[in-house]
Amino acid sequence: MTRRRPHVSRLERRRDVRRLIAALEFRDLAQDGSRRLIDLGTAVRAEAAAALGRLADPAALQPLAVALSDDPAVRRNALDALSGFEEPQAIDAIADAALRWTAPQDGRLREKALEHLDARAAVDADVALRVATRYLDGAPGDDEAGAQAVLSVLDRAPDPASRSATVAAAMSGLAGPDAVCQERAALLLQAMPAESAAALEAALHQDGTREAAARVLGELRDSRSTPALLELLHRGDAATQRSAAHALARIRDPQAVEGLLAAASDRDHGVREAAADALRALGPAATLYGFAAIARSLLPELEPGTGAERLSRLLGAAQDDRGYVDPAVDAAGDAGPAAPPVAPVPAAPARPPAPSVAAPPVSQDRPAAQPEPEPEAAAAALAAKHRPRLRRWVPGLVLLTVAAATVAVASAWDTGSPAGPRPAARQATSTPTPAAAPERVATPLPTPASGDRRARRRTQQRAHDRARRTAARRAAAAR
Repeated sequence: MTRRRPHVSRLERRRDVRRLIAALEFRDLAQDGSRRLIDLGTAVRAEAAAALGRLADPAALQPLAVALSDDPAVRRNALDALSGFEEPQAIDAIADAALRWTAPQDGRLREKALEHLDARAAVDADVALRVATRYLDGAPGDDEAGAQAVLSVLDRAPDPASRSATVAAAMSGLAGPDAVCQERAALLLQAMPAESAAALEAALHQDGTREAAARVLGELRDSRSTPALLELLHRGDAATQRSAAHALARIRDPQAVEGLLAAASDRDHGVREAAADALRALGPAATLYGFAAIARSLLPELEPGTGAERLSRLLGAAQDDRGYVDPAVDAAGDAGPAAPPVAPVPAAPARPPAPSVAAPPVSQDRPAAQPEPEPEAAAAALAAKHRPRLRRWVPGLVLLTVAAATVAVASAWDTGSPAGPRPAARQATSTPTPAAAPERVATPLPTPASGDRRARRRTQQRAHDRARRTAARRAAAAR
């Protein structure tokens, strides 16, 4: 600390860079009226930073980078001074400042630093990659705000290849051992879903990055990654399978229900629990798609065609008495020519009635002995006999099962809904169906007071007598 105040303008005219750098460290501490220490050398340091920026001497790069941690006035002039340097160290210093200045009082300075970086990135494609590298290397600052700063610089980059290079750098950080670098790489990849999805799916097949890539894919929530995650769910180790199940729970794609049902019976407890959590995250869709999978396995002939065609065939077969028609028979009937009409067989002449006294011998009318059918032929004939009936029953059973499952899911959803209590129509208990109304409905008498027992008894007796007379009239009319 020196007490002699430097003359900055004279040093700038002399181009005395060494003393100007020393002026960046000038302090002049004093006490105000409240006996608080104040620094009177802030103005000198700010003026020295501006002078070094006008001189643009490379020797001032490091001192100006250190000045970015000084008072706001000094930081502003140091930032302007560094923006005039072409060296990569100046870009690194500005990038570190933009990533570090996340406090509300530093908002204007951060915006100014980002403006300098955007202006440099518009003419130099390497600036965006250097900013991303500084962010991934662990520069101080907020992770999410830093990712937004990197994206802001990438948007101004003239070369689209800079985004691909940034994704490659983020994938390298995702596979690294540093936890901070992994977290920042994941945030950066999530902020660029269009460029990072393909790289993340490729990382699912590489050792060391499977779990992290699955976690990031789950945060992206892109259903196009479901097949790759299902493949990882069935062929990876226990930790990888758990990561894939958690990612599928975040995506919530109903196409993953069958794979999650299979993983729910895995030998590993953690895999089973993760698959169950994913199924619970899917909600009622998991139940409906599970029943659809069972229906497809029971009715393989419904596989061809779209979902609407399958449903129409299922409903048509359930309403039609003839049931399902064999596809092979339909194809043969549609492709082959129409069979020629069969000529009618002429009716045989009627036999004269046999005489009642002379019956023909039994041996003359006895039919020839038929050979015993083979066991396979008997089984085939029995199956052909009952096959149409079974085919008529199966669609109805499937529809009843799906309807019961839908009602159960709706009931469970209504019970667990946070919207509030059930409607009054559901709370009402079932009451027996009243009998047919009598021919003449008597007007009910007014209910007496609760304390008057004699009036209550008289009312009950009159009602009993009225009912007995009504029953007697009905019996007389019936006779």
